[in-house]
Amino acid sequence: MKNISIDISEIAIARKTLAITQKQAASYLSVSERTWQQWETGQRGMRSSYWELFLIKTDYKPKNSNKIIFSEFDQKDIRHRQQSLAKITHETEQLLNRNKKYKFIDLFAGIGGIRKAFESVGGGCVFSSEIDPFAQFTYYTNFGVVPYGDICKLEQDDIPKHDILCGGFPCQPFSHIGKREGFAHPTQGTMYDEILKIIDSKQPRVVFLENVPGILNHDAGNTLNIILRELEDRNYDCTHTILNSSDFGVPQNRKRFYLVCFLDDGVDFKFPKPPMQKSDIGDFIEKNVKGYTISKRLQKSYLFKKDDGRPNI
Repeated sequence: MKNISIDISEIAIARKTLAITQKQAASYLSVSERTWQQWETGQRGMRSSYWELFLIKTDYKPKNSNKIIFSEFDQKDIRHRQQSLAKITHETEQLLNRNKKYKFIDLFAGIGGIRKAFESVGGGCVFSSEIDPFAQFTYYTNFGVVPYGDICKLEQDDIPKHDILCGGFPCQPFSHIGKREGFAHPTQGTMYDEILKIIDSKQPRVVFLENVPGILNHDAGNTLNIILRELEDRNYDCTHTILNSSDFGVPQNRKRFYLVCFLDDGVDFKFPKPPMQKSDIGDFIEKNVKGYTISKRLQKSYLFKKDDGRPNI
């Protein structure tokens, strides 16, 4: 992080500018007045996550450059300091989301597609994990949070309690384009075991898993049977289906397997019926964007070698 220390003078200036008492300032962060006093006097260091939350809640804009700006991270920072940046950005995220109506974790997070969906209906993400460094940077760019890395190296204490466990665990062992090695795969086949370890430790009320459609018939159905049996042995009631994103108005023909499991078997869950709303990419791209079209002269010179109206590409 470029600047993670909070200048004590900045803390006092912020409070006085807002014309609030130390007690009122402390209430924004649900800490004691004594804690705030210690922050202002320098007897105790103020965590950057608390400072960032205070800025958000009060809409205070510091006049100097000491304000923590997570967008200052670049890919090099994340590559070399991934673990420490994951810790500090998660601290802020967990503070911001502590009052959400439900909390979820995002495993094998990719660039955050599943997270985006759960946030859109009121959920708060309190933990994320993704091993690919390029996906980590894109995830950070999208959400301001650096995911933790290899799920096999996580400490259970790093993962907070949550209501929903989300995971799009690795597709390759179950994909028709992969080697179809399933759980015999020497590395990726163990990823499901890592999910089970978290389930055993945290007991989430809901488990939401996504995979490729080929999981249904992999190893004559044995792979899916293993997945379901392990969850049912842990008292989860499981329902699964195949959904195609193109049936929901997305301009992509992408079928995926979805598995939803409830610890409370009294939940009457049904998958949504697709609206069968078809669309194509032309419905989404911008029209007449400046700088993204070429002149008639260049079209004729570079795209059309013959004046027959047909592009030479």
